[in-house]
Amino acid sequence: MSKPLVAALALITVACTTTADTSTTSVTASCQEPPREEVERESPLDVTVTPNPATPLEVVELAILWSDPSDEAVIGVDAEWQCWDGSRWVTTHIVYRGFGDNAGQTIPLNAEFQIRVPSIGLALDEGYPMVIPQVAPGTYRIEDTALADGETIGGFGVVEVVQE
Repeated sequence: MSKPLVAALALITVACTTTADTSTTSVTASCQEPPREEVERESPLDVTVTPNPATPLEVVELAILWSDPSDEAVIGVDAEWQCWDGSRWVTTHIVYRGFGDNAGQTIPLNAEFQIRVPSIGLALDEGYPMVIPQVAPGTYRIEDTALADGETIGGFGVVEVVQE
């Protein structure tokens, strides 16, 4: 099956929109350094940011690797930027992948603002540009999902943000 056809099918099968769950998200979260076991926890997906560490507003590459995915594995256009609030990871921003010369964007969440993104399928075989949010130095996480052969799998990667 060709990648454009898979992308079109993913658009139809994943859903028409994604809504951030603002009941569990907050830009006012008191972000703390996560425990070592959270930083070292294994993820089903290998979510990477290059370069890492990165600085706020830096354009980096967000890539996802899935061991033994089908050739038709796809990802959506958005991912979740999270910080540790002392007891769990909370989503503070939605990260949109860029295309070509567009670096994408990162939008903070709050209780009044919900994000709706068309679910389009992007190939897993390459990384996409993204913008690091303007956040304090520290350890953060990007959570993402991939779809292949009707199976959706989630994962995450740890990102260190440093001062310029």
